[in-house]
Amino acid sequence: MKKQDYKDYIYLRIPKEEYEAIFQGKKKVTKNNIEEWRFNYELKQSKKNTKRANEIKKYKTAKKIYEALENYYLNLFTSEEENLTIYKLAKLARVSYQTAKKFWQTHNLSSWEQNFKYKKQEALHDFKIIELTKELIAI
Repeated sequence: MKKQDYKDYIYLRIPKEEYEAIFQGKKKVTKNNIEEWRFNYELKQSKKNTKRANEIKKYKTAKKIYEALENYYLNLFTSEEENLTIYKLAKLARVSYQTAKKFWQTHNLSSWEQNFKYKKQEALHDFKIIELTKELIAI
């Protein structure tokens, strides 16, 4: 089959009970049934695309913030004496303040901060495995 062949068909989402009733001859198919099933199929497809897009967006955001944390705590940035704040994290990761704040609160970065300062590489690795596994593997 070619990709073009798929355009020659109409896809429907028929509930199992209705399909069995039609197949056994207990129910007749009407124009309204077909329109409803087509609408359900298109709705399901659009939800899949939206869900996938949101997962990709979360992945990219988590990756940006994690890379900013790595760069900051592995002394690639010069301001070592100051504590990392939400505002500074947002600037380093190039995300909005609200996104950085939500990430900070969700992953409880204030509790990880001391580990990041002293254990550096090991703490960052642990943070990535414990906190970010769900976001980074979701795709």
